[in-house]
Amino acid sequence: MKTETATPAALLVLLSSILAARVLARDVRRPQPPPPASPPAAATLPAPSCALQRKHARGGDGRYDDVIIRHARRQGLNPNLVKAVIAVESQFKPTALSHCGARGLMQLMPATAKDFGVKACDLWDPETNISVGTSYLAYLYKIARKRAAPGAAGEALTTRRVIAAYYSGPGAIEASEWSGATRSYVRAVLDCYAPASETATLAPRTEAVAEASVNVAAEEEVW
Repeated sequence: MKTETATPAALLVLLSSILAARVLARDVRRPQPPPPASPPAAATLPAPSCALQRKHARGGDGRYDDVIIRHARRQGLNPNLVKAVIAVESQFKPTALSHCGARGLMQLMPATAKDFGVKACDLWDPETNISVGTSYLAYLYKIARKRAAPGAAGEALTTRRVIAAYYSGPGAIEASEWSGATRSYVRAVLDCYAPASETATLAPRTEAVAEASVNVAAEEEVW
């Protein structure tokens, strides 16, 4: 019987296959490192549901939510109302400039910024703009609450007066009638407002604002 002798080349191939199999088995047995932990999720607000937000979705992706929530809570405001004001005022464009000189996300006038110790040039900074805008809203709420009726209906009407005053000046709080432009502005903000999603950690006095977008009976006092 004739026996074939393996050539050196064949032996080399066989040896390489054995070594490769051992390396593969060793890698399989080696414990794999755990996947990296996911970063904590940033605080977000629901995107306003109004047509303006759907048209200008860029700013509704939550990029300013942390800033809005922080400054709204500092002033005792509902952050969703602040976001609705921004949606209507600037469609989330930090470089927005109106024909009358209002600037930035919340479309603030240089004179208003000066009242809060801020330079007009600093209104282009989103955080500064939101800080001044929320401070101004809180100031308007303070005035409006002096004549507010008790209960949720009174708070809902107070919110309407504050929105009107943000647009046309503090005189709108005491006005018995608003212009057509002011009424349209108030409706636009309320259309974007999602108060029911307000978080439980906000100041208790803002809870009644949750009825502002559904309690329409109170608006007959002004409209």
